[in-house]
Amino acid sequence: MSKRTNHDAAFKARVALEPLKGERTVLELADAYEVHPTMIHQGKKALLEGAADIAEETIHDLHAKIGELAVAQASQSSLSNPANRRRTPISSVRQT
Repeated sequence: MSKRTNHDAAFKARVALEPLKGERTVLELADAYEVHPTMIHQGKKALLEGAADIAEETIHDLHAKIGELAVAQASQSSLSNPANRRRTPISSVRQT
């Protein structure tokens, strides 16, 4: 009976990335890394699901940043353009 091996995260990531390259089959990878093919399938599935979550978060963050930059640009352009400055009517200015 063989002893159960605990693999670190770097090893699991490396093994999960291999089938995405498409250079070798899952069975060849399982033999090369000395793991069960199920581990490779599970790692690949987890990697793809995680990548989708990361992509969603990144897109959300980028949209938020675009909004911030648009507001900043609009406020800067309105301050730098003299035609957009608020003018005080002469009648409301106090004369002493």
